[in-house]
Amino acid sequence: MKSRNQLIQSIVSLKIRQNVQHYMEPGIIQNVVNDVFNKEFSRIMNNALKDEATNELSRKPYERHPESVQRNGYKDTTIPGMAGAVTLKRPVIRKGTLKSPLLESLKKAGKGLLATLASAFWLKGTGTRHTAAILGEAFGTRMSATDVSRITNALEPGLKEWENRAVPTDILYIFVDAFYLPVHWRSTKDMKDGFTVKQAVLCALGIDPKGITHELGHLLGDRESDESWGALFDNLLQRGLDRSKVRLVISDEHKGIIGAVEKKLGVPHQYCIFHKMKNVRLMVPSQDRQAFLDNFKDIFWAESRNEAVRAVGVLEGKWSSRYPRAVEIVLRNLDNFLMFMNEPKERWKNLRTSNRAERYIAEMRRRLRPAGTIHSELELTKIIWSVTEAQERGWQTRRAFRPAKEVKPANTNAA
Repeated sequence: MKSRNQLIQSIVSLKIRQNVQHYMEPGIIQNVVNDVFNKEFSRIMNNALKDEATNELSRKPYERHPESVQRNGYKDTTIPGMAGAVTLKRPVIRKGTLKSPLLESLKKAGKGLLATLASAFWLKGTGTRHTAAILGEAFGTRMSATDVSRITNALEPGLKEWENRAVPTDILYIFVDAFYLPVHWRSTKDMKDGFTVKQAVLCALGIDPKGITHELGHLLGDRESDESWGALFDNLLQRGLDRSKVRLVISDEHKGIIGAVEKKLGVPHQYCIFHKMKNVRLMVPSQDRQAFLDNFKDIFWAESRNEAVRAVGVLEGKWSSRYPRAVEIVLRNLDNFLMFMNEPKERWKNLRTSNRAERYIAEMRRRLRPAGTIHSELELTKIIWSVTEAQERGWQTRRAFRPAKEVKPANTNAA
């Protein structure tokens, strides 16, 4: 049988274990830390505010001075903090207002922190209401979607400057593609009504001689017309694109792009092989599809243009009588689908298709999905900027190809 001291010790040990387990539950230990931090922060700041008031009044508490204003207790003041809202006790006086540079600095710091986080959430594609809800809960403050919009509107000049930045002058290859998204346009000044339409977002990427990919520009247009694509190319040219150095434009076989490239750039145009292959698949029954595609790949994955030409003859001789429509699709605009073979061989893999632009657009769609309908060009620009910033960090290391080796000068001193 346990003694009384042993029973007391076992009970105390049990209580300690229970308390430790309780505080180690998810969320509880964080709440305890936050509570301790806020209490200690409040204690330090309250003492600092008291000292500030003493210096301002030039006398200590309870010290009488006939010409000094009397103290009148304290007033609770809440400021946002990293561990939730913090309540401080601000000294007040009977007449007038006591200046407090410290409190003003704390409020500015809290507002600055909220503004920074609100901007970060907004730039990552989080909606204004969701951003306000997250920050309000975290900081214990009242923040509305309007507050987030007001804060993030300050980013507009920087985003406009980014949109109008200079295009690298040594771009060799341009990838273009587009996607559609719902855009809500306001029809009246009071912003109470409007209409939602599907609009095209035209995107252009470029690759420089080092193999680094750059986002060149984008345009929100009603549709993928040659006028819309022409407007995008005009914008790139105005911002410094040197068309004389562009070796290829890579895209799908879209009439609007074809017309704009011919009119505005006048450079060779490589059509995406992947899109041709998808069209061919639809024309060949399943029992012969793989065999047909094998012959198809012999053309566009040939080791040389001569081998590609021979592979074309093989495909025609084997399939023309059975699947004339499929063969016609393979042969249509064949030269434009083989333009990549005029470039260095180590670059062919990245120049056959418009996959580079499509992967970029796929990331854009993923980030736009939570935002739903777009309500302004500014909202679209900030998401494009956010996606581009993340992508360009990866593009610095994941290069499309290695830079061309420098040619060593001849040794003129050789005997």
